[in-house]
Amino acid sequence: MTNHQARARYLRSILDAIPNPVFVVDRDVRVLDFNEAARPLLSEDRRQVLRRRGGQVLHCLHAHDHPEGCGHGA
Repeated sequence: MTNHQARARYLRSILDAIPNPVFVVDRDVRVLDFNEAARPLLSEDRRQVLRRRGGQVLHCLHAHDHPEGCGHGA
């Protein structure tokens, strides 16, 4: 196992040890990662969630009010 793989597994174990849902997002609120506690909140496969905006994956009520999605409307 490489150092990069070992570090990734270590960080994954820390993230998954948190009992509350955690989403890692970028500046545009696109989901980069999430922990196991967040999985029950999602109705889609992991690959379908990653790189989508948080409002889209969590079914924000106002996600379609603005072309840029949830968080950009009035």
